Amino acid sequence: MKKRRKRVPPKTIFIACEGKNTEPIYFERIKEQIEDDNIFALTIYPDRDNDSHKSDPIGLIKEAQKRINYFDEVWVVYDKDGYTKHKEALALAQNEICDKVVNIAFSSISFEHWVLLHFEKNAESFNKSQEIIDQKFITNENYFPSYSKRGDIDIYPKIKDLTNTALENTAWLRYIKKADINSNPIFDVNPFTDVDVLVKKLFNIDENISYYLIGDIMSFDDVNIKATYVNGELNFEINNASLNAIVLNEIQFSVVENDLEKSLIFDNQVLMPNISIHVEVVESDFSKVVIRFRNNRFVVVLE
Repeated sequence: MKKRRKRVPPKTIFIACEGKNTEPIYFERIKEQIEDDNIFALTIYPDRDNDSHKSDPIGLIKEAQKRINYFDEVWVVYDKDGYTKHKEALALAQNEICDKVVNIAFSSISFEHWVLLHFEKNAESFNKSQEIIDQKFITNENYFPSYSKRGDIDIYPKIKDLTNTALENTAWLRYIKKADINSNPIFDVNPFTDVDVLVKKLFNIDENISYYLIGDIMSFDDVNIKATYVNGELNFEINNASLNAIVLNEIQFSVVENDLEKSLIFDNQVLMPNISIHVEVVESDFSKVVIRFRNNRFVVVLE
């Protein structure tokens, strides 16, 4: 008799949203899309029929903390738009309860910047969400001219097919704002969003996307890669600082020009521990380099 595979219960996640319309409806639609996979069981707060819900970040964090024992993970989704007690809110979220904390998906200045990244790379600072709506969505018929903060607007059908674009553009934004992020709390960085961390979790996406400048060193599992470009010659320095040998074709290299990606083919070889190799490519027509290694995608830009 064939042995039955043991059923693994879905991971339970509680998501509390600051708004009553845009954000909870967005995550409700994601819930509908993924619930048949039986990987996650989502509870979205607030219930739109409940007018007494918490709406400020500290109130939402306290609401999540009340439920922390009943869920595998709890999240609060909020933004800076008009709020001031960010330091207190983030400190409160880090208070451990039964070895768990409240995870935060934060946007500055607003959740609308996360929506905007579905359409374009944008590192412009806005003062409030309505500026994004007026200057970006309403005026561009290819974006979201019907977008509104009022009413039960359902944004997900419009942007769901652009989720992968948003994930890559958010990684790009963190690269652009890297110095600012490293020297300031996230609520003082504008723009900023890490909603992608939660979205990737819900869609069970394990690819890590990172942007680098040509000449930077990329590292993963003690394998270090550096790309340089001098006089029309693209060079890769690959150093295996791990304890295990790797095969060069585990790493995929490509160049991109006008959104067309072309793979670079190298002679395969084994890279033993504590060994470095140098690979040269004569390649002039490209705007960026993409390196894929295991679950990482490194995007290297020229400037």
